[in-house]
Amino acid sequence: MTTRSGCPRLPSTLWLLLLAWILYRPTSTCVQDKEKKDATARKNEMAIRSFRLFESHRKIRRLRVPMAKLQLLKPLSRGATDEICLALHRNTQVTLKQ
Repeated sequence: MTTRSGCPRLPSTLWLLLLAWILYRPTSTCVQDKEKKDATARKNEMAIRSFRLFESHRKIRRLRVPMAKLQLLKPLSRGATDEICLALHRNTQVTLKQ
């Protein structure tokens, strides 16, 4: 038996089973999204810990170069949160991450 559009007509029980399967099938994308978010959260937490450790080290703080002593030459790359520039420090080319 077919409908007016020419599509085969399924018994109502098959439609209900098909609808139930579509609505209640397990979706792996939800699990994958949660895993991706968890992995991103772990990476961010590790980056924050590393930055805090880096910032707390006395020798590193002492060796930090003030921006006033750098001569910016040209931007090399620009990302979503920062940019990399070519700079000059004591007649030496260095890269600067801002």
